[in-house]
Amino acid sequence: MSTQKKLHFETLQLHVGQESADPATDSRAVPIYQTAAYLFHNSQHAADRFGLRDAGNIYGRLTNSTQGVFEERVAALEGGVAGLAVASGAAAITYALQNIVQAGDHIVAADNLYGGSYNLIVHTLANQGVSNTIVKVNDLDALEKAIKPNTKVVFAETSQARAAFDSG
Repeated sequence: MSTQKKLHFETLQLHVGQESADPATDSRAVPIYQTAAYLFHNSQHAADRFGLRDAGNIYGRLTNSTQGVFEERVAALEGGVAGLAVASGAAAITYALQNIVQAGDHIVAADNLYGGSYNLIVHTLANQGVSNTIVKVNDLDALEKAIKPNTKVVFAETSQARAAFDSG
């Protein structure tokens, strides 16, 4: 939305990602597209979509118009340039870490992590060649000593995040 800076927070909540009403119905509500399949006009069109040379929907798990509006709105409300909606906090943490680390990198993590985060770092990412050091969450000396030249992430979770996970 080119006028995001001029609009108030409340207006952004309602309009980013769907600046014009639905052309078929004039609805201001974002339509919900219950589909996972999209038409390709020919093999070149499909190749361009999957090669990211042509913007557009390609598969329901990768792109979805309804989700796209949500992602644009959250990004606008938070002052970001883009957003990504995923199905869970665990998925968000996985995406975030895998975006930063690769084989040969190192993570320093707090010893009081939610079980899913702990297993991701200590088992899953370790199996992918990412080493880790777990430190006592309040021991700043141990934290400082654990940082190596290849450390890309220092990871901790707040008690509020843990409370959200623990309460379901």
